[in-house]
Amino acid sequence: MTESWLFPSHLSGDQLLQNRGLFWGENPFTCFLLKDGQPRFFEDHWQRISSSASYCFEGKFKADQFRQFILSKLNAVAGLNGLYYCRITFFETFEGELACHFLVKEFEQAETARLRVELSQKIKYGDYPNFVKLGRHSEFLHECKARECDDIIYLDPSGLLLE
Repeated sequence: MTESWLFPSHLSGDQLLQNRGLFWGENPFTCFLLKDGQPRFFEDHWQRISSSASYCFEGKFKADQFRQFILSKLNAVAGLNGLYYCRITFFETFEGELACHFLVKEFEQAETARLRVELSQKIKYGDYPNFVKLGRHSEFLHECKARECDDIIYLDPSGLLLE
């Protein structure tokens, strides 16, 4: 089972298909677990994603509107049993409108899979505070492939873990 919603509701799937930042994870996003209809650590995830969106989309982010949208969709899936992967992503349309994509997908986990995580050899410099979770997809893929691992952990110049 997969459910996917856009807010504002007048947006279409075409806006998703045309948005590199949404597909490649280069916009603020967060992921969390839904277990038997209950989101795990939702408030912590919401605090981080709302801080990220406020920072990245100065003045456009209306926290109350987006939170109401997410909570209404969580309410709609509250009766689900089992484990589900949830992802909230904020992005700007080509018209400059701030939008949100919310995905709920049945969680799949390979029992025999082992995840190999490496600490990056690169220090991340940039203008973003460490609470801003932005994908770095192309750079990430290149380093994972070169180091033959599944995931990379990055530190900022002061040694703090980046999201």
